[in-house]
Amino acid sequence: MCIRDRIYMSSEITVISREDGSGTRGVFVELFGIEQKNANGEKVDYTVSTADITQSTGVMITSVSQNANAIGYISLGSLNDSVKAMKIDGVAPTTENIKNGSYKISRPFNIVIKEALSVVAKDFIDFILSSDGQKVVEQHGYIAASDAAAF
Repeated sequence: MCIRDRIYMSSEITVISREDGSGTRGVFVELFGIEQKNANGEKVDYTVSTADITQSTGVMITSVSQNANAIGYISLGSLNDSVKAMKIDGVAPTTENIKNGSYKISRPFNIVIKEALSVVAKDFIDFILSSDGQKVVEQHGYIAASDAAAF
């Protein structure tokens, strides 16, 4: 532990969270058990009342990057050089670790439809799942779908 680490450890941690209704927040509170059912069976979000609430990923990144004692959460595809992804239980958030399940904090993105696909929608889905489409996914910092399946 260096002196810098000791200085920061003596300071209070600033928790940065997303607003109610954020999909990222919803997954985060679910994965970490921050959302639990009360005695009436209703879901309750137990995010600390002292958390600074942000309205966007950009504000989350800026808030964390400008405060050495801050901690927050964003999607992997939003990660940039101004903030650092944390290891969880000693496991780094690499593509391999996320794919093999050893990095426990991840969520899939799903494409959903109401009715049968139109020709244009089918072309779009075909592109997304093609090697060119998956390259676009990776270029934006997300993990390519290796086993795309329809349900």
